[in-house]
Amino acid sequence: MEEKLPIIGIGASAGGLEPLEELFGKMPVNTGFAFVVFQHLAPSHKSLMDELLSRHTKIPKKIISNGLEILPNHIYLNPPKEVVELVNSHFLLKEKTENRLSFPISTFFASLAENSQMMAACIILSGTGSDGAEGIKFIKEKGSPVLSQEPGKAIFNGMPNNAILTGSVDKVLQVADMADELIRFFKGAKALNESEDNFIKKKLVQILVQVKLHAGIDFTGYKFSTVQRRILRRLSITGIHTLDEYQTFITDSQTEARLLAKELLIGVTRFFRDKDAFEAIRKTVIPKIIEKNKQSREIRDWVPACSTC
Repeated sequence: MEEKLPIIGIGASAGGLEPLEELFGKMPVNTGFAFVVFQHLAPSHKSLMDELLSRHTKIPKKIISNGLEILPNHIYLNPPKEVVELVNSHFLLKEKTENRLSFPISTFFASLAENSQMMAACIILSGTGSDGAEGIKFIKEKGSPVLSQEPGKAIFNGMPNNAILTGSVDKVLQVADMADELIRFFKGAKALNESEDNFIKKKLVQILVQVKLHAGIDFTGYKFSTVQRRILRRLSITGIHTLDEYQTFITDSQTEARLLAKELLIGVTRFFRDKDAFEAIRKTVIPKIIEKNKQSREIRDWVPACSTC
């Protein structure tokens, strides 16, 4: 099985230099992770972030360029005037639209979630405003961890507070503790990926049986990959290292069973997820409905359900 690259997206703005220095000062050089750091930069601003971070870490640093391949054990820094996305392990740059409000951190987080599945994480550090708050919902939806700096420890707490208010942050931590948290999560993810499928499926079914007993909801028909991602997320949050330990824990904890059930029922971040279906409705179904009701001039729509985040 091909080993996937863990990619850590980091959003910071005003007051973000100090926590970035602390984060990378605690981060081992050879974690196997790729770090993508986003700051809000003025169009004409020449960032000195690579030079400043070099005082605290020996991890190689690169300014993101179009088509650049993302590699492990590197720190990537966003350039000014560009929107950055990730496509097939390469960066894609698009010029920002002038005079239009943009959220570059959220844009990248959404792209990261789409391209990296469960081998991703994101961190929100000091900054003003709400950039990143929308993007972390996509990361959470994929079952990957979302960390935030403690607002009381941030020089500017706008970004951490707005992220926490979404309900998508898994842990609010001191920056000094984030390196160990990430290493623990991806160590568990790697161990789970290397386990035999039959063993994992057996354990997941046993865990879901406990969810049904304690929470009254049967998730055994859910996609195997979805259940696996959500349970791995709970392992990270609870600090438990193996499925055996987690099965014992959830057997004795009705609270944990209900929390896992809530995690499995997570609302999705976008209503128009199936683009092809909605495009067919727009081009084919709606015109026919309008044509059919020209005389009555009355059309009624019924939406039976819609998830909220």
